[in-house]
Amino acid sequence: PPALRIAHDSRATANNIYSHIVEEADKLFLDRADVIEADARGLKVWLIGDVAVRFKKMNGGGRTRSYQTQQQKDFDAQIELPGIPHTATRIAVGYLLDPTGTYKRSQVARPLPKGRISWCAGIVPADQRAVGQLRWYDVSRQQKLA
Repeated sequence: PPALRIAHDSRATANNIYSHIVEEADKLFLDRADVIEADARGLKVWLIGDVAVRFKKMNGGGRTRSYQTQQQKDFDAQIELPGIPHTATRIAVGYLLDPTGTYKRSQVARPLPKGRISWCAGIVPADQRAVGQLRWYDVSRQQKLA
């Protein structure tokens, strides 16, 4: 009913979704001996082997959709941050919303310095995959030539 509806702007919605993603990641990862949770001055990351994973809202090409703080830029540039070795490959796992704010897909991207993306893959949920279908599909945007 309209009386029970809560109004959220896009920022509040993104913060709410992020909180739920972090909660689920903690449930999945924190009991595993091969996963370490790191917090680099507020940048929450999970170290899985030699991969550092963070969760973010993204655009269709895999770029994160928030203000790029210096530590986010350092993360993307493979610069060592407290608790995150510079040798760990940085990966962003995120979600894409359509123009109405409705969930469209989950995706994984490999960020690079200066807001560039090496690659981005859309994830096909297990319950939507046909037999023999890949778990992901390429949604990388073609880079402009200089």
